[in-house]
Amino acid sequence: MPFFSHLRKEIRRLFAGLGVGFAAFAGLWILWAFNLFDLAELKSLDHRFVRFAQTDKANQDIAVIAIDEASLDHFENQLGRWPWPRTIHGYVVDFLKMGGAKSIAFDVLFLEPDKASDEDDDNFAGALKKAGNVTLAMLFNRDSRTRQRPEPPEIRNWREGSAIPVEGKVRVPAEAYSGANLPIPKLLSSADDIGYINLQADPDGPSRRLKPLVHYQGRYYASFPLTIAMKVLGARKVGFTRASELELSGRKIPLNARGEMLLKWHGPSERIYPIYPIAKLLSSFKQIHDGKKPDLDPKEFKDKIVFIAGTAAGTYDLRVTPYSFKTPGVFIHIAALDNMLAGDFLRQTPGWVTLATLAVLCLLTAATLVAFSSFKAKISLILAYAAGYYGISVWSFTAAGRWVELVTPEIGIFATFLSASLVEYFTEGKRKRQIKNVFQHFMMPSVVEKLLENPEEVKLGGEKKELTVFFSDLQGFASISEGLEPERLVALLNRYLTAMTDIILEHQGFLDKYEGDAIMAVFGTPLDQPKHATLACYAALENQERLESLREELKADGYPEIRCRIGLNSGPMVVGNMGSENRMDYTVMGDAVNLGSRLEGASKQYGTRILIGENTFALATEDIEVREIDLIRVKGIRQPVRVYELLAKKGELPPEKVRLVGVYVKGLAQYRERNWRDAIRRFQEALEIDPQDGPARVYVERCETFIENPPPLDWDGVYEMKTK
Repeated sequence: MPFFSHLRKEIRRLFAGLGVGFAAFAGLWILWAFNLFDLAELKSLDHRFVRFAQTDKANQDIAVIAIDEASLDHFENQLGRWPWPRTIHGYVVDFLKMGGAKSIAFDVLFLEPDKASDEDDDNFAGALKKAGNVTLAMLFNRDSRTRQRPEPPEIRNWREGSAIPVEGKVRVPAEAYSGANLPIPKLLSSADDIGYINLQADPDGPSRRLKPLVHYQGRYYASFPLTIAMKVLGARKVGFTRASELELSGRKIPLNARGEMLLKWHGPSERIYPIYPIAKLLSSFKQIHDGKKPDLDPKEFKDKIVFIAGTAAGTYDLRVTPYSFKTPGVFIHIAALDNMLAGDFLRQTPGWVTLATLAVLCLLTAATLVAFSSFKAKISLILAYAAGYYGISVWSFTAAGRWVELVTPEIGIFATFLSASLVEYFTEGKRKRQIKNVFQHFMMPSVVEKLLENPEEVKLGGEKKELTVFFSDLQGFASISEGLEPERLVALLNRYLTAMTDIILEHQGFLDKYEGDAIMAVFGTPLDQPKHATLACYAALENQERLESLREELKADGYPEIRCRIGLNSGPMVVGNMGSENRMDYTVMGDAVNLGSRLEGASKQYGTRILIGENTFALATEDIEVREIDLIRVKGIRQPVRVYELLAKKGELPPEKVRLVGVYVKGLAQYRERNWRDAIRRFQEALEIDPQDGPARVYVERCETFIENPPPLDWDGVYEMKTK
């Protein structure tokens, strides 16, 4: 029956815990549905980019010719301020073509004719046509007035020739635009192709996505990186196997509902892709023209995809990325192109996966909090779950190319922990605080911790248990106190009680109370301890041993010698909180307790240090050395009890003491046979071994009395104690 009662209780606790977990899940589901964790999740994605990006995967065949601050300053006197004459861009194209570049891409807009002269535009257009592999940049917008009317042939040819055939029966998620900002017609007609460089940022600022396709005048057009990727891969069309995937030469680019691909950054782009200042390229071009060895060999660009782009602040193309607040926009295009060429994409897990994960973690956390009582175990497992899930998210990111939501599930773990902790604080926590208040000053902290781990084992309301009670008292304390000033008396008591109490607590005893110089302790409660009698005996022996050294310390400080008597008894006792409504103490009561107190007092009469009852002896007999003292009837208890002197731990009795006990036992046998004179001889023999032996001295006197006044014929050997 107790088993099933306990099982029902555990099942109720489990369902209560799971209820907390489900409530935490439901609350977080609502917050997640309203996108309240989105910004935090984006920052966690940035953390993974910064901490775990795989820089070794960056395509080293993609290079950048940087229009940087140093180059602008270097040529300011010769070419003036930016923008430079377009003939200069023609030199760049010629140099790269000379070196065998696979593809050349200008992330620079040429929307107006060159202000210097038409000849510069003609020179640049000639270089573009001669190279045959140059992609120019354009912008889409939503202003239909930017469409030129009447439409020049170059524009019409671009619209028809650059439109991307899209295969598939599904609806293509692509943003629609109504206007276009294109390069001037002579450059547009000379370039190999053109791609739009429109970029968008997430709500918190950084660019993490790019639209590969947009819709314009009934056709689809490719972004800058997709245009270049199609040229490099030889692809003439793209396809949609489903609305969330764009297929490019066997590579499936994952898209979200807005037609955006996630960029899989391989690190800070300025550090992982080859970058060359445009000033160095132009100087090398002039050196070749002058018949000199160039500082930069054109062959450096053989079979490379080369971007020409502004990186200086003055070019106004700086963007926010996970790595910096001022990343040149070209590196966003490069990141997308790198992903497309490698077929290496970052996929975001569906929302249902996040919710399923959140539910599992909330319920698992709740079940853990119910299953474990130890706070250390709980917090360790909760941190392990959080760290484990973090590890899964990192592994998914690095090894599987998956963006697994991190913030919401992690919040789920800690929100469930917090919710369950609050519930426990106001329910089970109340009981634990009550237990701690009762026991924290009377037991070792480690034992109190065990109590808090298993609060259901403690019945503060009272129960009957077999325990061992411990009583100790200083001999002659009244005369000691009269001879000391109050301050020194308090100091003496504090040193004595501290030393004795520490030993009791170390042996898992519960300090019941102090009464002046007296100590009362109980062993075997509030936690069950099968060896409570042995622990009490060991504590008593070590108390006396510690008192021997303490006597010397006190004597050196000018205090009188102190000695104590100890009484131990085991048996059934009522234990629990007892007292009034306003004042309660956790204590024990019963005949077994009273007998323990009487045994401490009886030690004075027999001249012993530790007296134990027969129940204590029976429970600890395998662990202790004793000698029987007497069969006594104490005041207030009718049943006689056999009492023993506790001498040592098992096997630790000195040889002299062994001899004394052997002689004493023989004398006790003669005493019980009413052979008073033979008994006296044995007891006197014991006194020759130890003149201070109290029990032998008591029996000599008792035998001499019985010689003069023999006990009645029905004498049963029981000695009546007249005092407490």
